[in-house]
Amino acid sequence: MEQLKHHIKKQKDRIIFKKVERINSKEFFINQFSDLINLLSPVSSQSFMDLAELETSNSYDLILLGASTGGPEALKQIIGKLKPDMPPILVVLHMQPEFLVRFCERLTRITTLKIKRFIDHEKVVPNSIYIADGLNHMEISKTGSDYFLNKGTDEKVKGHCPSVDVLFNSAARIKKSNLLAILLTGMGSDGAEGLNSLKNSGAFTVTQNEETSEVYGMPKAALEIGASKCVLSLEQITKILSSQKI
Repeated sequence: MEQLKHHIKKQKDRIIFKKVERINSKEFFINQFSDLINLLSPVSSQSFMDLAELETSNSYDLILLGASTGGPEALKQIIGKLKPDMPPILVVLHMQPEFLVRFCERLTRITTLKIKRFIDHEKVVPNSIYIADGLNHMEISKTGSDYFLNKGTDEKVKGHCPSVDVLFNSAARIKKSNLLAILLTGMGSDGAEGLNSLKNSGAFTVTQNEETSEVYGMPKAALEIGASKCVLSLEQITKILSSQKI
């Protein structure tokens, strides 16, 4: 406790506690104390990791990832650790189509999961990673118990096509689904509003922490509006995803 007080005093210019109506809310606890993770001792950091594992121990229908600057390396680290028996993974990465083709080819060499560059309408299946191709937005819908990817417009949203917000917002409209959404390193604020919509719809939402983000724009924007239920390092995110099973 004395160590915690010391760190809070030392970092008083960085830590701001917001007024909330429900003081006993677990969500409030997670959002406000996420900024303390990397200020505490390794033991305390592991305790927060245990909390994250507890919240994400169940199996998800879909996993959604959004990234921009620094995203290719972050995604390679994550995808390289994934094992078979995974739920479908949907990815929006800010990357030009001509570069995305080569990126997908590189990913096929580091994973046994199927890497698919999304082009048009198709049903999503387990053990597959779908990456928006960069020509149109990628959206997700549900019919019965099946999920389908749909081709959106080519109009830029917040300067981007594909947009993380478009994918996340489409997922937030799906009823009775168990979703995990993660916003990784990136410049700007794309994905923040969509992540907040997902959180409000019942999804478990995660943002990458500042220390492991190449650019802390997108995760920070989401955290500032309360869209993130948990803030984790890239290593912790990789650990959680690699432990997921259908």
